[in-house]
Amino acid sequence: MSKNTLVLILAAALIILTGCLSPKQNQLEDIRTMLYESCKGIYNESLNNGTLGGLDTVQRMADKLGEKGYAVVDQDNQLNMKNSGLTEKFLGEVEEKKNAESTLIMVLNNGGYVQFNFKSKEGSVDVAATSYQWKEGELNTIYTDNYQAAAWVVTENGYLIFQKYYMPGMSGPYSHVAVRVKPLDDVYRQMNRKYINPLGYYSNNLFITDWDETDYQNLNFYDLFERFYRREFFKDYQDPNENDGLVVLQVPKTEFEGVLMKYVKVDSQVLQKKARYMADSQTYEYRPRGVFDCCPGLEIPYPEVIDCESRDDGTLVLTVNAVWPEMNTGTAFRHKVTIHPLPDGSFQYVSNHVIPSKENVKPSWYVERLTDDEWKKHKEEVQ
Repeated sequence: MSKNTLVLILAAALIILTGCLSPKQNQLEDIRTMLYESCKGIYNESLNNGTLGGLDTVQRMADKLGEKGYAVVDQDNQLNMKNSGLTEKFLGEVEEKKNAESTLIMVLNNGGYVQFNFKSKEGSVDVAATSYQWKEGELNTIYTDNYQAAAWVVTENGYLIFQKYYMPGMSGPYSHVAVRVKPLDDVYRQMNRKYINPLGYYSNNLFITDWDETDYQNLNFYDLFERFYRREFFKDYQDPNENDGLVVLQVPKTEFEGVLMKYVKVDSQVLQKKARYMADSQTYEYRPRGVFDCCPGLEIPYPEVIDCESRDDGTLVLTVNAVWPEMNTGTAFRHKVTIHPLPDGSFQYVSNHVIPSKENVKPSWYVERLTDDEWKKHKEEVQ
């Protein structure tokens, strides 16, 4: 074989190889350009007026991208998927073990985006995830990852959950992604944002245990004081980093009871029995959670209101579904929350009931506070 012949063969191979690689790179560049041109105005406007990260801004971006013909979701599944038929079609093709491709764009709260390209073959799905972020007015590609989905779950309640495999003890971007494909009534979404999501399942047991206004035995009012106080004043009663849970605070009776009684119809005498009340000073002893009894830093479920019943007594009974992407489940458990809306626009929680099921997942993320003896022992060990 002559040298010229070898050069021609190599050149032809390079042309073929370039032809194979270019469409993928071109597609990425085309989508990045589309994202830039479609949403630059919205991004700059929201950046200037301080609404970046707000649901309205995310909605506007999702609407724009949906008009371009893409399937689009938001980061927190607070909006219905745009062009969901495209994703539903692909899910059907995966189930039938057909070769197919699909693209999904996720709008992030910070104005960035993640583009997921799915490619199925014989029932398995390869995922190409590309992240885009704004910087100095330009939209830059900051991360690209390719992997075969270790889990690909289509749930009965309308979710697609897919997972990237990581070695045990490790995690990273896109380890578990959950996107709602089926639409959810916007009235239920608004109820969730008002009544349930602000407390959620983190560091309190309001929604993971059974209780009602005749029996508060299972509730931890110290946890609720923390969560209700943050909801009311948008800050912690005291920064837990200031004392690492080693100092006992004295909260005035009017303040402690006022925060709790706004959201739960509980008698002062009940609170004084459930919490440590100091009659002489008319204060409640309160110890913020510390690193030794804080909730573990794992991804926990998030709530979705999926139904509502209005009763003759003016209360609302919400059926709530706990979605837990980390466990690849669309229903970790379900519970019914009774809400009493008040004439002034506020409301109170009346009861919670976890719906029994063999499929319910134990709320392992919730950690009970240390007892007084455990706390004193820990304090002695660290001081």
